[in-house]
Amino acid sequence: MRKSTIILMAFLCYVLSLTPALALNAITSAVGSSTLADETEAVEEVLAEVNAEVPNFAQNADICLLFSNVYYDEPEMLVGALRENGVSIPVWGATSSHAIMTTDGYEISENGGVSMLFLSGKTPRDLKVGVAAADIGTTRPNAVSSGKEAIEEAIAMLGDSPQIILVSSAPGMEEAIIEGIESVVGRGIPIVGGGSADNTVEGYWKQFANDQVYEHAVVIAAISTSVRIGYDFAHGYTPTEKTAYVKASSEYGRLVEELDDTPALDLYAEWINKEPRELEGMNLLGASLFSPVATHSSVRGRDYYVPGHPAIGDSDNGTMFCFKELPAATKITLMEATAEDLVLCVGDSIEEALEKGRIQAGHIGALFLVHCAGRRFAIGDKQMEDVVTEIKESIGCETPFITLFPFGEQGNNHITGNRHGNLCIAPLILSDRP
Repeated sequence: MRKSTIILMAFLCYVLSLTPALALNAITSAVGSSTLADETEAVEEVLAEVNAEVPNFAQNADICLLFSNVYYDEPEMLVGALRENGVSIPVWGATSSHAIMTTDGYEISENGGVSMLFLSGKTPRDLKVGVAAADIGTTRPNAVSSGKEAIEEAIAMLGDSPQIILVSSAPGMEEAIIEGIESVVGRGIPIVGGGSADNTVEGYWKQFANDQVYEHAVVIAAISTSVRIGYDFAHGYTPTEKTAYVKASSEYGRLVEELDDTPALDLYAEWINKEPRELEGMNLLGASLFSPVATHSSVRGRDYYVPGHPAIGDSDNGTMFCFKELPAATKITLMEATAEDLVLCVGDSIEEALEKGRIQAGHIGALFLVHCAGRRFAIGDKQMEDVVTEIKESIGCETPFITLFPFGEQGNNHITGNRHGNLCIAPLILSDRP
């Protein structure tokens, strides 16, 4: 081989190693964030970051995942600013509780805060997306129907069978929405997502789907891809020996009234060495961060627990409202964890997703991490920097990733199928190749 040819080939390999968008990757991605208070200026700052390496990457991508805090007075202007800047692709997302966590790190803003992940497939076979929404309604049957309606419309827009489904919704009917989705696609397709959130559990959350912003909807992204997919659903809590059966509950299993013939709040208070009056109202939400209850499944000899977060206590009648359905006859177990347990679980779960997806650490196209807002609060802002370290040690320092801090999480652990839980994490990893 001529010396000039060898030099040319070496140069081309060098160039390709420095410009991932020119490499033969099936999936490429870029992430950007901003804490500017003005919606338009924030979007422009995000796009400048996303397009810094590859001009017009955002405009030519296949989907935008958009997460903002609730400080923006006109969140619809976030989507509007994208359109004004030539980004006409599908948008899927939700409001996220307070913080931003991306490749750039963890940041709390008392003004605006928005992050976006753009995904691009080399060919339509590598990445296709359909995004749709439906109003949830006010009853559980309504919510089942909304999940069915949204996934049917998303699949129609996709024009193909999805390999992964992203979901977000107003909190409160997550199990019913999963039921509606699975009535269309079956139980074999992983569902990943989380409830839209605000900072104070006061109902200021929003959901984003394409050009629209909703207050009480389910938004779904149906994704078809040629690349390998890794996912997991984890929490980091350990079961204790304290268990009980739900003897009575209402509001679709969310209001737990009795545990083992004892007022539910009274027994739970005994478990965690508190007086019921100390758990009145939203005091229960904070007191249970490191000691939630969980449902239990045993599949092929493996035990798996899905936490439910006790949230609102009523010491007068002994009830406790939970963010997960706990119908009568359900066995629950008291769980426990430390902040360090919750931090370390993030890296472990991402590595589990990589292993199950057979994805090598050097071939990750992007990571979307669902990380419970309450879990973030339990860990604390200072230690959330350790979570960023866990992520980067698992996927590499420069791999684009984005985080949703939701109220309620949906995920699939490869054992029990799609589930809704609380205080959980759900990583979704797309490889950069088949």
